[in-house]
Amino acid sequence: MTLSEDSSREFKWLLLHRLPSTLQRIAECSRKSVQSASGKGPQTLPITSANSDAVKGIVVLDGAVVVKADLTLRLPSRNSATPIRIGVSPTPPFILTQLSSFVQTVSLALDKIEMLSSLLTEARECDTVHEIDASWLIHQFSDISNFLKSALTLLRVVDEEKLFPLRENDGKMFSPELPDDLIVELYVTNVSTLAVSVYSIGYQPNTGIPLQIQSQILSRFKNMKIEKYKGKPIEIMDEFYLESKIPNLANLEADMTAAIALVDATVKLVIALM
Repeated sequence: MTLSEDSSREFKWLLLHRLPSTLQRIAECSRKSVQSASGKGPQTLPITSANSDAVKGIVVLDGAVVVKADLTLRLPSRNSATPIRIGVSPTPPFILTQLSSFVQTVSLALDKIEMLSSLLTEARECDTVHEIDASWLIHQFSDISNFLKSALTLLRVVDEEKLFPLRENDGKMFSPELPDDLIVELYVTNVSTLAVSVYSIGYQPNTGIPLQIQSQILSRFKNMKIEKYKGKPIEIMDEFYLESKIPNLANLEADMTAAIALVDATVKLVIALM
């Protein structure tokens, strides 16, 4: 897009004097976020259910990898006098895919930032700044913004399709292997929190009665939910949800928000010149 003479001068000044430092700050915030998510050594998170000892133990994270878990379950629907103790299987590694996907997505933004930084350096040295198109630059910064926002969303909200009962639990990820009627999930929520969900379920015969009506009937007599899991109707007999803060991620949201703000402000600045 052709800019006016005054706008062209301002755009050239922006490219030469402001964007290099802005890109550097965006990269610094983004790299700090990647370092936080990649881990700075193992960190032990306490896991304890509120007002009961139904779920108690620890989870040890190293970046996106759950390197250790030691959870003791005393579930009301089972024999609580004989607690269930579980850990994680060493192979394959238990990976929190939200964190690994976060790192991959921010790395895409960093690749684009590095490309723009190199381009500006080359344009300054070769006196070809005038060849950089404003619309093209807006598109590049918009891509960076989209990568960073998408990455942050991965840690803010977990995809329900990846959780019970829509997703089948892999009991082989735990040690000992979990039976089909015991579900344990580990995932990230609210950017810097590890969530642990535990379900004890019972498979029900297919009566032909719609699940919604079955649930309404059961709710009159006992505190149970009817769902469908692995294509079969089930009763959720125990359900516990626990959270534990992940110290390494304490500043991640602030760093990401700062990077996104710098990117979006740059886009607005260039648009204003057009």
